[in-house]
Amino acid sequence: MIATIGKRSLALLLVIGLLFSLAACGKRPETAASPSPAAGAPSAGVYESGGLKLTVPAEYEAQVTVTTGEDPLFSVSEIASVEAAKSAYPDSYEGAGWLFDITRVTERELHEMLCRDMSGLRVFARDGSGLYYILNTPTDVRIERAGEITQSDIDAWSALSGWAGTAGESFAADNGLTPCRFGNTELEMLLARIAWAGETNYQLGGLEFGLLTPAGTETAAFAAEILERAPLEYVDRTETPDGEYLYMNDLTDGGRYEFFPGEGGCFVRELRGGYAVMYRAAGDADIAEIVARWYEALSACAAPAADEAAYQAAVSAVLDEFAALDQAALENYDEAAHPELPWYTAMIANTVRSNLYYAFYDFDGNGVDELVIAAGDDTYRQPEAIYAFDGTKMVYLCKEQPLGERCALTYFRDGLFAVRGSGSAFSGETAIWRIAADGFGTEMVEIMAYEFKDENTVEYTPKLGNMTAEEYEAGDYLRGFDLPLDYTLFASGG
Repeated sequence: MIATIGKRSLALLLVIGLLFSLAACGKRPETAASPSPAAGAPSAGVYESGGLKLTVPAEYEAQVTVTTGEDPLFSVSEIASVEAAKSAYPDSYEGAGWLFDITRVTERELHEMLCRDMSGLRVFARDGSGLYYILNTPTDVRIERAGEITQSDIDAWSALSGWAGTAGESFAADNGLTPCRFGNTELEMLLARIAWAGETNYQLGGLEFGLLTPAGTETAAFAAEILERAPLEYVDRTETPDGEYLYMNDLTDGGRYEFFPGEGGCFVRELRGGYAVMYRAAGDADIAEIVARWYEALSACAAPAADEAAYQAAVSAVLDEFAALDQAALENYDEAAHPELPWYTAMIANTVRSNLYYAFYDFDGNGVDELVIAAGDDTYRQPEAIYAFDGTKMVYLCKEQPLGERCALTYFRDGLFAVRGSGSAFSGETAIWRIAADGFGTEMVEIMAYEFKDENTVEYTPKLGNMTAEEYEAGDYLRGFDLPLDYTLFASGG
């Protein structure tokens, strides 16, 4: 924890005009005791840790203290600030004077980091064993003095901060590391989640195929290729590039990204909340070409286009079948003769004596609404069936585990739906499905068994091994069916 510095820091902020925002990832980690410079090193400004060396320029050697360890490998702070803070705040001076850390992470750890905000963190190199090196700098001002901060203090701090910003490059050169960079814009965080966290909550659009969704298509490789090709750099440009472009919609937070290819490199325009920001791929990298191949791949798996007349006829056929059901029809029900309306076991009898409603919602984002059938009344409607259009008829999505008695739809978001079956008051299982790339097939994701050990403890056990109990709980699959559906009454139980 860094102590509050008070009026002296306020004066400093006004003088040097540094505009930083506080960020958790910019805080200084705990450090070990300061070691002595490496024995036999060519100068007193060389320090060793983990088989690597950090060289402190001679003009700064007397001004800084260097600590080493496993994580971080090196941590550098200004001595004057540390001593002043230690005197003023003996119990909470940690972090005062901190200039930078150098850490290293595995590729998997890096991928996890790139999926979220990395304020203060910059990837600058990798080594031959697959480890990546990160420069961690503060996102606030850490200078401290016992008295008033003078212009000389500001000049000294500014010089040290300037060196801290370039320490990664000199460190990489001294240790034979390969320079590399990764960006951390909102788009790059989305791409990282697609590449390494399995996110599919996005759409790609263009003139040739319209708006497409992943819907089971393998997309991670395209996102990873963009990230590894070149980071995005902000450009001070307000005019829109000419020519045709592809665009990506982030369905989670509403951002839109437009990719413009050109001789000056690929420009990316970010549109969010009424404002626009322009970026360009570093080194004139042609990432628009990758987006184009990605778009082609999605088009190959797109659901068949819906003919409006055929779609409406298919919807009417399902509604007619439901409306015609009565107890007598159920007693001699031939499911083979009615593939659009599978057998519901005992629950269907209760359903047909209730009011029936229908609604439409594009669950998988492929541009073709699914049909929802629900039973209930004016205050409560329980979804009883979900249908998708295959181009000629409506296909029942829950056929593998029909809804009905002791079986309810609990979740339907981002192309996934969950059906919970209750075996008893204390146990049951949830089947989690994904709408397939064709827009009407289904793919099993996981079957999660649950058992209440007591009123406060429930045990989850995956049966397929595709999802952990922790992922299941984090996914909130028991939350309930709460999408904004506009229901229409079409049959009354009387």
